[in-house]
Amino acid sequence: MNNYNGTILRIGFIFIFLLTVWLLLGGIISLLITYLFNINFNLHILSYAITSILVIRIFYPKFIFKN
Repeated sequence: MNNYNGTILRIGFIFIFLLTVWLLLGGIISLLITYLFNINFNLHILSYAITSILVIRIFYPKFIFKN
């Protein structure tokens, strides 16, 4: 395997790993919401949780409190 194929595989694995992490985190948050507020689980709640996590992650100012 040459460097090109290895790089493509690494990028693919990183992408799949990040998607899995965000989906698991969104699933846990949506299950907590349905459990705490005693509502039925819905895929819309899951999509709202994942979207809100991604939007917060994209626009969160990482270095706001640095000197």
